[in-house]
Amino acid sequence: MPPEEIVIAADKVTSHFGEWPHFHDMEVVSVALDRRGPDGPSAELTVFAWSYTGRLTPTGHFEQQLHALIRFRCEAIRDNNLEGFNNQNVLDSLEFSSRGEVVRITLPSIYGVGGFIDCTRVQVLDVTRATSRGERVGEG
Repeated sequence: MPPEEIVIAADKVTSHFGEWPHFHDMEVVSVALDRRGPDGPSAELTVFAWSYTGRLTPTGHFEQQLHALIRFRCEAIRDNNLEGFNNQNVLDSLEFSSRGEVVRITLPSIYGVGGFIDCTRVQVLDVTRATSRGERVGEG
């Protein structure tokens, strides 16, 4: 099942990028866990993402565009295992799967945080434009 059919408000992501990103080499910027509230325990993940133009820069890197910070909310967490959070949390991908009433978010790690979160609902709270360094546009 495609993430757009699992993640509530996925259209916020596809509206920004024109498609669902692959999340390879993208970074987890923050993770916040909260045991409180009617949808608790919950987690919010902020992922720094972009798309590629298909062109190379003069330095030989793939040219990026549409930088954004995507904030996901995982509600009614059933289980989780996150390890290795550090100063640079590079993902191999970001995977969403559904089995019955449980949604699993898997964070395959290249470097830094990796693991999974099982919850009953995941949604995109917002997609905020960012600089190429992962800062919200207008900050720093």
